Formats: sequence, C-alpha cells, structure tokens
Amino acid sequence: MQVRIVPVGDIDTTVLGEAAGVLREQYDASVDVDTAVPYSALEVDPRATPYDAERILSLEAEYTTPELLVFLTRLPITHADRAFVFGIADEEQSACLVSTYRLFQSTDGNTLADPGTALFRVRKEVAHEVGHTLGQPHCGDSECVMNFSMDLSGIDNKSEQLCGNCAAALTSGTGRR
Repeated sequence: MQVRIVPVGDIDTTVLGEAAGVLREQYDASVDVDTAVPYSALEVDPRATPYDAERILSLEAEYTTPELLVFLTRLPITHADRAFVFGIADEEQSACLVSTYRLFQSTDGNTLADPGTALFRVRKEVAHEVGHTLGQPHCGDSECVMNFSMDLSGIDNKSEQLCGNCAAALTSGTGRR
C-alpha cells in the first residue's frame, strides 16, 4: 500500500516520522511525506478556531495518489455535531485527517502532555483513521486501535495494534470497501 502524508500547516518532523513509522509497521505501507500545505491555501486564520474537518479533508481533490492520503494538522477540528474530533476518514476518497491539537494536551486539558505520550497518541490516531479509510469499523475490543475514543484517556488506554479480528478482516479484504 502506498501512503502519502500531507502536513497542513507546520508539523514537526518528529510527528511526521512517527506517523510514517506506524503506517509502515501496522499496515506495511510505503510512505512518502509531502511538502506542507500552508494555512493560507485553506483561507483559514490559525488563530480563529476550530475548523471544519471536512473543509480541510477536501484538499484530497488536489492530489492524485496510488492509494491513500493522510492529512496531519495542528489545527483543532470539528465534524458534524461534535465540538471536537481527533480525526475523520473518508473511505470513498481514500483520505483521512488527524488533528494533533488535543493529542498534545494533558488529560486535564490544562497543560501539555509529555512528548512521549503525545507522540504515542499521534501514532494511535493515525493508525485508527487509516483503518477507517481501509474500511475498518470501530471495534469493541478496548485495546484495539480501532476502538472508539471519546477522550484522551480512551486513546491512552488502547494500543496502536489492530486486534486479531480487525487484522484478519483487513487481511481477508472484508474490512475494505
């Protein structure tokens, strides 16, 4: 599988490396990191938040890729009726978006998380959204990366691995469109 990671705004190279690493490890993907899309290309003011995730994800129309696009941004994002989301996936367009905004906060929301915890969360959310892009639904196994996370504690409590059932579904093709 070929994956292109597209930073939206400034994303630290360590974050990009961790995102690429989890895709190589969990999905045996070949990963390329594209040049960053400046906020001005979206006509957004990074000081006025939050942003509609669909608007950022619509960037996928600008790219041709053999298989999958992963957009990463530091902007806080919303979707549908939710005040915030960690990410969204568009299986039909083979694209997903992950926001690192909340992933770098502590669980109390008042301070920053330690860098190791934050990077581990990024890995989990990238693996989770790519799983959705490949057709995987949410999983009831609390340790599976495809388990739904409503908050940071939910992310912290799951692994970055697919459970046996999700891995088997992906391998057999039943998890993909």
